[in-house]
Amino acid sequence: MIYTLPVLLATAALSQLVVQDFERDWQYKIGVEDMGEMPLTRYPQTKNRLPLVPRDTLDADDFANAIEMTDGSPVEVSIGPGEHALYRFDFTTPNVSYISLHYFTANVIEYPLNMSRLVSDEALDDLFGLNLYINDTTYAVTEFFEEGYASDIVYYSNNYVALNGTIYVEPYFQTTSRYFDQTDQAKFTFGFSSSELIYQWDNGTLADVVDTDGSSAFLQSSRYNVSADSLYRIVNETGSLKLHVFDEDGFGKVAGLLKSWAAVTAAQTVISDDLIQVGYRNLSGSYRLQLYVEGLDPSTTYYSILTFGLGNSGASGTVYSPRKFTTQEGGVCEFIYDLEFCSNVAYSVPRSNLTDNNRDLKLLYDAYAAAIYANFSLLMQQVSCDVSLDSRYSPIVTCEDCEEAYKNWLCSVTIPRCTTNSSSYFIRREAGEMRTEELQNLIQPQRSYYEVLPCIDMCNEIVRTCPASFGFQCPQNNDTILMMSYNYYNSDTSYDTCNIVGDAVLQLAKPDDSSAQRVLLDKKLWGMIAFTTLLVL
Repeated sequence: MIYTLPVLLATAALSQLVVQDFERDWQYKIGVEDMGEMPLTRYPQTKNRLPLVPRDTLDADDFANAIEMTDGSPVEVSIGPGEHALYRFDFTTPNVSYISLHYFTANVIEYPLNMSRLVSDEALDDLFGLNLYINDTTYAVTEFFEEGYASDIVYYSNNYVALNGTIYVEPYFQTTSRYFDQTDQAKFTFGFSSSELIYQWDNGTLADVVDTDGSSAFLQSSRYNVSADSLYRIVNETGSLKLHVFDEDGFGKVAGLLKSWAAVTAAQTVISDDLIQVGYRNLSGSYRLQLYVEGLDPSTTYYSILTFGLGNSGASGTVYSPRKFTTQEGGVCEFIYDLEFCSNVAYSVPRSNLTDNNRDLKLLYDAYAAAIYANFSLLMQQVSCDVSLDSRYSPIVTCEDCEEAYKNWLCSVTIPRCTTNSSSYFIRREAGEMRTEELQNLIQPQRSYYEVLPCIDMCNEIVRTCPASFGFQCPQNNDTILMMSYNYYNSDTSYDTCNIVGDAVLQLAKPDDSSAQRVLLDKKLWGMIAFTTLLVL
């Protein structure tokens, strides 16, 4: 998503300029003959602030000595209190009927003394900004930064007349002793491009935090319908996708500049690139980006921000919105993903006393689930799957749908999701008491933990997609068996109230308050059943 705020429009050989700001709901018009001194007519005014202000700081020498800018190449400037600088961008159009556009974008790299947290937005407008001039006029259109970002579109047309002109940019830093002294510097970067916005921001995250353990975090994107080659180049060749991880102190330094790609990419992070694995996963022709972050401290809050570079220069790009996450306590849960059989599993599981190796832990869980699935696979061989549509058990779903639903359900109940965070939605498991006795003997957890129960929707998905002759049923309502085996997904919470594996459709049902009152069942109910009429493990 790209946002541009004011719009500059010059038409008919630059004889008329219209400035419009849709968010502030005001409009001004300037009628001019030669783009010199600009008479000003104003209509209708709904705000007090004028976007066009006369500037007395510039003279003929300033315009003559302005620093030249080129298309697509941003410049950086560092200025102190009371200082200003002037840059020029020359443009021309061919002798044809033609409309040209130039996209102007600017980022704050750094405010002195972290001004973005010390003063209000109104005060920042008075202290820092950019003035844009067409040719050598002494009237400026003032651009204000919003969270470190400002943008404009300048477009002009000619009627078979070649046009030559100049757009001037003046970054300013107003003098005041209230906040800083003469040694402070404000740093900006800005540029024009005829093809794209050099700097962009998006209020999405690109990838969300899926889960954490005591030392790592895992982020994953939505599905993308792009080719494998395209995604491979993005992830492995261009180096344009980058994850920035900040602790609370580091995030505070960019908290007011979250729309500034330059500020985020220049800021100091706490995790080096070699501790971040970036990859992707094939999901039947669509793909998800995956980012695995190691080297984190337990029980610590972090912020992740993704940036995506544009072009090959590494000097421009898009910044995405931050995500806040907190790691779990150490030594209890361990994150696993990319399992061979349970390929949709990507969450933290109870650690085992039998191994400290992540690969071995994955194999323990994965092989256990795969062995149980073998019995179900034999049952599916008795179903007529490769027959005409009117001979199948359902005209809507297929055997593949049933197999996928059962596999996801089985993986969720044989590979419990682990957390150290307490919630009425979770069940506390002691170190010697897992979901089943067989699972307990296999894993032997190191410490007590809380289990995030599977979502009831995965059980319902089996009933919906598998042959009715199998007799599968799920616990109903808020009965005791249901609430000890599954839970509902509550979208009103900031965390997952149940664990979903795969793409089962969530009911978004909110259980009654009674669901928080859990009673441990007799362990006989937890006997391992490969498949049964009542789908409870």
